[in-house]
Amino acid sequence: MKTLDKKIKIPVKIPGILTNCTNGAKTIFVSANKLNECFSELYNKFPLLKMHILDENENLRPHILFFYNQENVSWLDSLEIDLKEGDKIQIIQAVSGG
Repeated sequence: MKTLDKKIKIPVKIPGILTNCTNGAKTIFVSANKLNECFSELYNKFPLLKMHILDENENLRPHILFFYNQENVSWLDSLEIDLKEGDKIQIIQAVSGG
């Protein structure tokens, strides 16, 4: 009998400017075992959010930063990181104007 891995529930903080993509939610909880699964779950729940975060090649848009436990994910070698209780993800969107 195969046992199912219990997925970790991770909070993802959403910047105010993108809460229109999440039905007003500033924090979303997603269940995943790996960091890349967390992003997939987030995009499955909120497809409009994906359009604002990723470009047509599915790369992060230049004005979007993802932080995993206060580390910019673009600095990580891989997103195949095992998640653990207490991990946090934060999305930051640069805003400019003049």
